[in-house]
Amino acid sequence: MSQKIINKLLEAAQEDTTNPFPHFALAKEYQKVNDLVSAENHFRHLINNFPEYGGTYYHFALFLIEKNQPEEAIEIINAGLPVLQSAGETNLYKELAGLKHEYFE
Repeated sequence: MSQKIINKLLEAAQEDTTNPFPHFALAKEYQKVNDLVSAENHFRHLINNFPEYGGTYYHFALFLIEKNQPEEAIEIINAGLPVLQSAGETNLYKELAGLKHEYFE
């Protein structure tokens, strides 16, 4: 089932290159099937091409924490906090700040 979902999401990402959601969903689906390289590639694509897509920061940082890459996770958190604050994404900001507090303070 996951491969079918992945194929649909890949198609959606190719059809509309301005939509960040398929890349986010791909990152999460690849995580589910333990294809961590592909998941990380899609998270990085989001950070590089859609920095305003707020949910990426929390999920990518948690992904990196789970991969035992805390230095990079804190970099992602610190990059995301001002983006979320300036976008007025209060709930996402609180979640990301909470993640920082839980793991790094």
